[in-house]
Amino acid sequence: MKLKVDDPDIVEVSGESRYQPLSQASITEIAHLYLEDRLLASWDIPKRDLKLLPSIFLPLLYMTDFQRKDMQRDGITYLYADKEDALPVEIEGYPCFETLRTLNADDYERVRVEISRIKQTMDYVA
Repeated sequence: MKLKVDDPDIVEVSGESRYQPLSQASITEIAHLYLEDRLLASWDIPKRDLKLLPSIFLPLLYMTDFQRKDMQRDGITYLYADKEDALPVEIEGYPCFETLRTLNADDYERVRVEISRIKQTMDYVA
């Protein structure tokens, strides 16, 4: 599910986006890890459970208003974490993480396309 960080009460953050688009190799690696069920991604969390995102991806709990605005400025809309980095606790069946990685909408779309391409290749081979 897409992360919403719009909050009109947060002071505007100026400056250029610091988000660097991922290389194709990184996109492919994320797609493979996802297909191997080694990542938990925010796009897999149903809408009814989005309220749990800060409890799943713990760094969200400790972000300042400025950091949230930075995420908005940088177009960060998706989060993911490597399941091997999960803490030994769960919340409503979801693992919890002390770290997270981010994707903007463009890189998410590239990951989604790569996942589809790999699935088609696997279907063709099988």
